[in-house]
Amino acid sequence: MRVLWITNSFYPQIGGLQVYVDRLTNSLSKLSDVGLVTASHQRAPENPSISHFRVAKLTRPGKAAVWQQAAADVGKVIADFRPDVVHFSCATVAVYRATIPCGVPVLATVHGNDLTWPSQFIPGEDPTAWIVDGLNACDHVLAVSNHTAALLRRWGVTAPQSVFTAGCDLDFFQPNSDGVAETRLRYGITVQAPMLLTVARLVSRKGHFHVLEALGRLPFPVWWMVVGNGPLLGALSESVTDLGLEDQVRMVGEISNQDLLALYNACDIFVLVSEEREDGRSLDSEGFGLVFHEAGACGKPVIATDISGCKEAVVDGVTGLLVPPADPQALADRIEYLFSNPEVADALGRGGLALVRTLGGWDRLAFQVHEMYERLAAERVALGSVADQRK
Repeated sequence: MRVLWITNSFYPQIGGLQVYVDRLTNSLSKLSDVGLVTASHQRAPENPSISHFRVAKLTRPGKAAVWQQAAADVGKVIADFRPDVVHFSCATVAVYRATIPCGVPVLATVHGNDLTWPSQFIPGEDPTAWIVDGLNACDHVLAVSNHTAALLRRWGVTAPQSVFTAGCDLDFFQPNSDGVAETRLRYGITVQAPMLLTVARLVSRKGHFHVLEALGRLPFPVWWMVVGNGPLLGALSESVTDLGLEDQVRMVGEISNQDLLALYNACDIFVLVSEEREDGRSLDSEGFGLVFHEAGACGKPVIATDISGCKEAVVDGVTGLLVPPADPQALADRIEYLFSNPEVADALGRGGLALVRTLGGWDRLAFQVHEMYERLAAERVALGSVADQRK
C-alpha cells in the first residue's frame, strides 16, 4: 500500500505535532510505502525509506494565485506518487482536499488547535470554513483525544470519526538514574534539591507564570527547569528577576532529544498547567499533551490542569495530580504535597510508566491507522464493484 502524508508542520519546528508526524510516519513505513509532503523550508525525514516532497507556501501563501499554485503542486505530487491513501497530518492542510482524486481514500488527523486556532491562511477567505469543508469531504477523521473529538462536533465536522491516542517512543524515553547527578550539576542543581521540569512553548496558554507564582508560595526552595522557546521568553525572564527567583529557575530554550531525556530523568516532578483561551469562534487549548506520557515513560509523576486533553493524558491519583487551571495556590499545594510525601510521588511515577507501556508506543498507533487505511481502501473497492454492477 502506498500512503501519502501531507503536513505543514515538521522539523525544524519543534512541538507535539511535529513529533506525531515524524514518529508515526516512521512506524508506518514498516507497513507501507510512505511519502511525506512538507513545506519547502522544512527538513526531510531522517528515515530514507520515506519519499519526501516539498511544496512552497503550503501554509501562508499570502496571495490567491500563490495558494492556487500550492494546490496545483500538491496535485502534481499526488499524480507522481499515485497513493492508495492520502493522510492529512492535521486539520489545516485539509484545505487541499479538492486536489485529491475522487477514487483515493482520504483521512485526516485533528489535534485541536489546528481546527480551532488555525495557522492556515486563505487570501480573502475564512480559513476555518475551508478547513471544516475539507474535513467533511474526508472519508474518516482521527481525533487525538475525546476533547478533540468534541471540538470536531462543536465546529461542525460531520465526517466519520474515531479517537486514536498518540503513541510514545518507549525505546527512547525510559527510566535511567545514570547521569542524574551530572545532569543536575550541569545546571547548578544539587542531587538532593527538589526539582520541577516543564517542557512547552513559551506562550501564555501553557501556564508558565502560574508555575512561577507557585514557586514563590512554597515553604521551601524548589528548582524549576524550563525547556522551550517562544514569545514570552522576555516577559518570563523579567518576572523571574522581579520575584528574586534567578537562583531557582533555569530557562534552557530548545535542547537536543538526548538532553531532554536526561532532564526527564533528572527531575522529581513534571509540571504543565495549560489553560484554555477563547476568542470569538477561536479556541486555544491542549489537544492531548505528549510530554505527559514522555515524563511517565521516564517514571516521573506529573501535575497538570483538569481541562482539555490534559485530563485524558493524566489519570488523577494514578499517574499524576490534576489541579484547577490558573490557580497557583492549588498548584503550590500539590507540589508541596508530593515533595512532602515521596512515597506518593514514587507511586504516581510507577503508575505513569505502567500506563504508557500498556498503551504501547508509535507502532501500536501505526497498526491502528494502517488497519483504517485497509478498511477504507476495501470500502472503495466494494463501492466500485457495486457501481460496475449497476452499469
